[in-house]
Amino acid sequence: MQEKRWVHSHCMQCFNACAIKVLVKNNLPVKIEGDPDNPVTKGKICGRGISGIMKFYDPHRVKTPLIRTNANKGPGIDPGWKEVSWDEAFEIVGERLRKIRNEEPNKLITGFWCYEKYMQANAWSQAFGTENAGFSFTGVSTQCANPIHTIGLIGRGALLEHVDFKYCNYLLVLGAGIGSDAFQNFVSSAREMADARERGMKLVVVDPRLSAGAAKADRWIPIRPATDLAFILGMINLLINEYNLYDSWFLRKYTNAPYLLGSDGYYIRDEKTGKPLVWNLETGVPEPHDVVSDREMALIGSYNVNGRKYQTAFQVLKEQVMQYSPQTVSKVTSISEDVIRTVAREFGEEAQIGQTIVLDGVEYPYRPVATVGYRGLQAHKNGGLATMALEILIMVVGCMEVPGGVLSKSTDRRWGDQPQRLKMGKDGLVAPSMRGWEISDKLTYPPKKLDLRDYYPVSFDMGHLTILSTIDPQKFGFEYDPEMLLLFRSNPFMTCADQSMVAEALRKLFVVDITIYLDETAEFADVILPESTYLERYNLINFSFEAVGLQVAQPVVNSSDTTKEGMDILTELSERGGFLYGPGGYNSLLNAILDLKEDYRLNLNSKYTWPEILDRMAKSRYGSQYGLDWFKEHGNNFRLMTPEEKYLRYREARIPLYYHSIKEVGDKIKRALDQQGIEEKLGLRLRPEEYVALPYWQQSPIHRHDPKYDLFCINHKQPLITFSDTATNPWLMELLERKKTELGILIHEDTGLKKGITTGDEICVESATGKIKGIAFLSQGVHPEVVVTAGAMGHWMDHSIAKGKGVSYNALLPINLENTNPLGGTLESTAKVRIYRLK
Repeated sequence: MQEKRWVHSHCMQCFNACAIKVLVKNNLPVKIEGDPDNPVTKGKICGRGISGIMKFYDPHRVKTPLIRTNANKGPGIDPGWKEVSWDEAFEIVGERLRKIRNEEPNKLITGFWCYEKYMQANAWSQAFGTENAGFSFTGVSTQCANPIHTIGLIGRGALLEHVDFKYCNYLLVLGAGIGSDAFQNFVSSAREMADARERGMKLVVVDPRLSAGAAKADRWIPIRPATDLAFILGMINLLINEYNLYDSWFLRKYTNAPYLLGSDGYYIRDEKTGKPLVWNLETGVPEPHDVVSDREMALIGSYNVNGRKYQTAFQVLKEQVMQYSPQTVSKVTSISEDVIRTVAREFGEEAQIGQTIVLDGVEYPYRPVATVGYRGLQAHKNGGLATMALEILIMVVGCMEVPGGVLSKSTDRRWGDQPQRLKMGKDGLVAPSMRGWEISDKLTYPPKKLDLRDYYPVSFDMGHLTILSTIDPQKFGFEYDPEMLLLFRSNPFMTCADQSMVAEALRKLFVVDITIYLDETAEFADVILPESTYLERYNLINFSFEAVGLQVAQPVVNSSDTTKEGMDILTELSERGGFLYGPGGYNSLLNAILDLKEDYRLNLNSKYTWPEILDRMAKSRYGSQYGLDWFKEHGNNFRLMTPEEKYLRYREARIPLYYHSIKEVGDKIKRALDQQGIEEKLGLRLRPEEYVALPYWQQSPIHRHDPKYDLFCINHKQPLITFSDTATNPWLMELLERKKTELGILIHEDTGLKKGITTGDEICVESATGKIKGIAFLSQGVHPEVVVTAGAMGHWMDHSIAKGKGVSYNALLPINLENTNPLGGTLESTAKVRIYRLK
C-alpha cells in the first residue's frame, strides 16, 4: 500500500513564490498543484510551477562537492572534476576566506541572486567585510528593472509598482508583461487582469514586438526601442500644456510640485527654518510649505521677490516638456502624431480627475487609470530618466497609490512585517525606505566597490561593471586586485553581456559556485558546492502585492542526497572563515536584517541551521505559537491588505515630482570629481550631470546613425523561462519547441524580404561586440526596425535538455560605461545589429 500525503510549500521556479501543494507517494514527489488555501494565488500556478518536479528528478544535478584539477579554464575545457567530502570542500574555501579577510576583504566578490533569500545572503557579505556584494557579477543589472528600484524607493518606498486591477478602467503598458507574460506576481496578476478586461478595462500596449499582452490589447503600438522616454515626455506635455488634464489638487496636496525653485534649480528656503517655500496665493508672499494649506499654494507661476525670480517646480516641468511636441516625439519613436495625441487624451480623460470613491467608510481619490513599465522601458541607457518620467506621468493625473491607479509593492511586508505608513524625511518628502539599503551622496576615491557605485552612489545595482573592473581594476582607480568570487545561484554567461569579457574575468579569479547544475559559469569554477532543489529546502517569505503575513516552503521528502541548503552552506563558510560569531558576525547581521525581537535573537556565539533561524523569525513576528512547525502544517497566515493599508501610504509625507535630492547628489559628486581631478586622472567619462531633478530626452548610444548596423535587436522575457534556470526543464522546453519562434530570431516580414531572408533560413545577427546564429521567422508582429530573440537561451553546458536550444543574445551586448545608465545602473539591453543569411 502506497503512503500518500500532500505537503504545503511555495514554488521557487522564479521569484514570485506562488503557493503550491506537493503530492508525495512513498517519499517521492509525484505532482505539484496550486494551493487553494492561499488567498493570493487561490490554487493556481503557472507552467513553471507545475513542471518544478522535474528539477528534483533531473539526472544532471550535482550531488557531491567538486574541486577542479585542471588549471586551464575555458568553454569546453574539462575541469577535471574530483569528488570530495563536504568537510574538505569547506576547508579549502574557508582557508581562502580567512586569508583574504585578513589581507583585504574587498578582494572577495559575492554574486548572490538567490531570489527569496538575497537580503539574508547579503548579510553574509557584510559580515565578511567586502564592499563587492549584492548582485555583483550576476548580470541582474541586465535582466532586472533596476531604475524603478532606485526611483521607486526615493519617491514612495517601493521596489516595484503594480496595478489596482479591481478598479482600473484604462491600463497603459510600456515594455512589461504584467498579467500576460513574465512579471512579478504573474499568476494573481493574470487572473486580476482577465477579470478587469471582462468588466471593460481598456488595454493599450506599447512594445516593439507583438507580445502576448499586445495580442490581447485594444491597441498595440509598436515603438522604436529605447524611446519610451520621449513618448512619456510627449504625453506629459500634452496633458499639461494642451489638454489641461492634470490633477492640481493631488499635485498641491501630495507632491512637491508647489515648492519654489531658484534659477539654480534648488529650493528657495526659509531663512529661519531652512524649510522649502511655497507661494501663498492668499497672502501673496512665499512661506514655508508646512504652514500653508494645499488650497492656498500656487501650483503654477513665476514670482519676483526682492528682484529674484522664483518658479514653482510644476512651472519648471511645464516649461521643460513644451519641447516634446507630438511632431518631435513621432520622429524619435516612430509612433504617429495622431496615436500619441489619442493615447495622451484617453489617459487623461479616463483618470476621472476630481472623482472620489468610498471604501470601508473612508473617501479616497478615484483615478481608474494606470501605467506600468518594466524591463522594456527601463533596461536602457536612458532607463533611469524614463522611469522618472513615468512616475511623473502618474503623479500628473493623480493615480499614484489611489483606488484604480498604480500601487507600490512595498518592502515592509517581505519578511512578515505589518504594512507601514511611509515616514516623512527631509523637506517634508517621503524618506527612502528599504531594510538594508540607503541612498548615499558620497563619492569614495580610491574606490572600493568594483561595480563603481562609489562613483554612482544613487544607483541600485551596477553589477555588470564588476566584470569590467575585475579585468583591469587600476584603470578605474582601484588599489587592489580581486582574487575570489563566490556565486550563489548565478550564471553570468547567460544573464549578463559580452561573454568573452565574462570568461576573461572568471579566469582571473578563484571561483566558488553554490549551484544545482554544472552550467556555463560552473565550467570556470574551482570549487562546486551543490545546493538542494527547492523541493528540499525551507523558507518563509511574502512576495505578494497585497497580502500580509508569511508563507512556507519546506522539504517535501526526506532526501538522502548529499546536497545542502544554500543558507546552511553560507553559515558553514562564515564559521570556517572566522566571521560567524560575535558582534559584527553573520549571526549579528541576521538579527538586524530580520529585525528579530529580543527573545528570539540569535545568540552571537551559537551556530544555527536555516530552519532554526526561520523558526525564530516567525515567532518574533507572531508569537511562540506560530513557529516554523505551525507554517509547515498550515502553509500560510496570509490576509489581504485593507484599503487603509493599501492606499495613500504617504499621507502626510509628500512624494517628489521634482527629484531635488537626486540633483543634489549629482552636483555634489560633480564637485568632488572636479576637485580631485578623477576623470582626468583616470581618463574616464563618469557623467554625474545625468543626476537631474526632472527627466529630459536623452539618446541611447544605439540611436546613433551607423550605416553598418541598421537594425535594433531586442530580447524578451517569457512566462516559461526564468533567467537561464528553467531552460533545463524538459516539460517547459517541449512547450517552447512547439512554438519554434521562441527558439529562433523574429524579423518583420518586409525587412526580411528586403534582405533576401525567408522563414527557415539560418541567419547571423552581428553587432560590434559579437555574433549569434539562429533560424529566421518572418512576421508582421514586430517593429520593422527590430529583430527579436527570447532571453536566457542558447546554452552550451552539458545538459541534454538545455544545450543548443535557442540563441544566446548576450554575445551582442558590450559591457562598458557608455552603455550603463548611471541613475538605475542598468546596462543597455538593446543592440544595434545587422543581419544576413548564411549559406
